[in-house]
Amino acid sequence: MTTETIQSMSLTEQVETMERLWDSICHAGKEPESPAWHEQVVLERQQRYRSGEAETVSLTDLKKRFGR
Repeated sequence: MTTETIQSMSLTEQVETMERLWDSICHAGKEPESPAWHEQVVLERQQRYRSGEAETVSLTDLKKRFGR
């Protein structure tokens, strides 16, 4: 399926296609591999959190920020 084909679909058709694709991925029984750079980013963020450098926000405060 090309980008042009997707763009020619109605929004409803695009959403239905996305849902079918997502269902197919979810039921494939395979976990996607993380890209190689992902582990390094996670390790860096963990280090910032453990050292106290990272700013943290509670879920309650986060919801307030976004009006939910």
